[in-house]
Amino acid sequence: MQNKEELKFEFSQEDSYINLKLSDNFQTDQPIFDELAYYLGAIEHHILKDEASVHLTILEKLEILCKKAREYADEESEYADDYNEVKIITLTDKKYLGNPTTLYDTIDIITNQLLKVSIEGKYGIITVLTKVILPTIYEQIIVLSGYLEAHLKGNIYLYSSSGKLLLSDLEEIAENYNPFGAHMPYFWIKKENKWGLFDHKFNQIIPFRLDYDSCELISDNTKENIFIKVYKDGKCGLINGLLNIEVLELDDNIDDVVLTYNKTYLISKKDHHHLELNIDDLTMGETRLKNEN
Repeated sequence: MQNKEELKFEFSQEDSYINLKLSDNFQTDQPIFDELAYYLGAIEHHILKDEASVHLTILEKLEILCKKAREYADEESEYADDYNEVKIITLTDKKYLGNPTTLYDTIDIITNQLLKVSIEGKYGIITVLTKVILPTIYEQIIVLSGYLEAHLKGNIYLYSSSGKLLLSDLEEIAENYNPFGAHMPYFWIKKENKWGLFDHKFNQIIPFRLDYDSCELISDNTKENIFIKVYKDGKCGLINGLLNIEVLELDDNIDDVVLTYNKTYLISKKDHHHLELNIDDLTMGETRLKNEN
């Protein structure tokens, strides 16, 4: 028995549900297409017959729908070059791309151009065209603002998306929101047990010299100061990163230091006796500490 030609179109306002099904043998030159046109025309006639007010007919609504669909199709075609089609083929419990001579345990899409692959628990990076960016030797690879953070034997290596080595023998990388008005984050990078500050392109702002457990930017004006909240051995303090001096000495009673909306610095203490300081107060603290030293 010949398969029936079918067209099913369902939609619901609730949950924006849309479902369109066309059988493979559905053709516009077949009787079913004429039946559909006749059905829509008959509905149109009966709706218009007793309707006095001006309104959009069903056919007009379908014409608008088709026009919008063509507009979206044109938009998709404009961005067609921005997308890559990746065909991942499974062979028993292995996976490969085009060439079965290189089999992987996992293949994960991480960007439009790059794939993270693994063999026996070791990770690497390849392009969608199977070019090797990083060999499968790393214990873990993390995408970090368009860069590649690769872990190997207790060290961290930072690569560009093309595989160029930027920084090596790192101990830790921590992302810091950017308090200076830009949208891109800053990064704290630890090497030889000292932290350095880098921008989103990993240009160095502060060299590896800060001997703390953790650092966080909390100021908002790089021209005048870079105030950095620091922790060490359970104590919290504040330093001027440009001058590399303490603004607030490390104190185990300080729980946190934050920049408020009115540009003052709120020092939260564990004994609940909080303190609010402005930049002038902090500058006076810097002067006092310099004189004491």
